[in-house]
Amino acid sequence: MAAHFVVKDGALTGGDTVAIGRFDQVDDIQNLHDRVKEATGFEIAVVNPRLIVDELVLLVAANKAAHLRRLEKLKTGSVHTELIYQLSPATNIAGAISTFGVAALGSSPGPVLVCVFDPTTESLEAICPHIGGRPIAVTESYGTYVDATAVAKVYKLTAEPLGTVAIVDAVVTKIAVKQPC
Repeated sequence: MAAHFVVKDGALTGGDTVAIGRFDQVDDIQNLHDRVKEATGFEIAVVNPRLIVDELVLLVAANKAAHLRRLEKLKTGSVHTELIYQLSPATNIAGAISTFGVAALGSSPGPVLVCVFDPTTESLEAICPHIGGRPIAVTESYGTYVDATAVAKVYKLTAEPLGTVAIVDAVVTKIAVKQPC
């Protein structure tokens, strides 16, 4: 089961580790949403994959979240929620969570991204049965599930900058320069 996650061991500032799992045809998104809200022994970030153009986007947000955790300056209640908040170019926490979190996925079966900080093999194996769905191959492009129109709207991307830079570069820049509120 843990094989369904890509573990970025020591990839974050300070040597922190994050695991990223991608799943499709997750049919009980509401149950997953409820489990995340309860946060009792189920510490994960469930991310809307329609707004994630590349793994680099997740790693930049995860790095900011891990750094703020180390400084004890999280804007949200946990490092997992902070990752979701850091994905947003805006400083509204509730807006970021409703746009990038599990609530944005609705109730129809579909894809999800799952991020886990400081994972162990045991914790990843314990999480998988609660997610359900079909694991997405590590080699499959993130672009398969992206809604480019939604990405452009959320990150306020226009045709002009996109003519000179790749969309992933534009999104990463918006995340990286976000100032804390």
